[in-house]
Amino acid sequence: MYPVRKYAHCTDDVYLLGAFLELAGVKDIDSKSMALLLKMLRLLHQCSYSAVDICSTLAHASAYFIDVFTVCGGYMDAAEVGNVIATASFLAHCYTQDETCPLHIWHKHLFRGYCKLKKLSEAVVRIMAIRKYMLRLDEDDLDRRYQTLCGAIRMPLVEHVC
Repeated sequence: MYPVRKYAHCTDDVYLLGAFLELAGVKDIDSKSMALLLKMLRLLHQCSYSAVDICSTLAHASAYFIDVFTVCGGYMDAAEVGNVIATASFLAHCYTQDETCPLHIWHKHLFRGYCKLKKLSEAVVRIMAIRKYMLRLDEDDLDRRYQTLCGAIRMPLVEHVC
């Protein structure tokens, strides 16, 4: 992760990304994908989301990605993993936050060179379908994921809202 650390908003984001990738079961990811995910975290910071909000979003996204990878992993190369994780993170962001950063902003800052907005929107719906439109996580699973992410950035544990 050392070569892509320059994309991090802060040092904690490097540790947060490492814990997130481990929770998501990611074993093979390229540096371009890691840079994309650090840019995603930077975008969330720039939109004034707190560490609590970001950890809650990532806790959900890590579970969503596992489901997507179970269905589509055989078709995914290491370069595509980052884009799929970022898309799952957008969906988790929408589920966990009252006020969200819209998809067109995510597209503009993260996906513009990868796909058109319509295709990104279709990918979001596909992830929802894979999850059978159930975005809520089991409480124990969510707590474990959330605590792992908070621990990665040495953040005191607080109650999450989702």
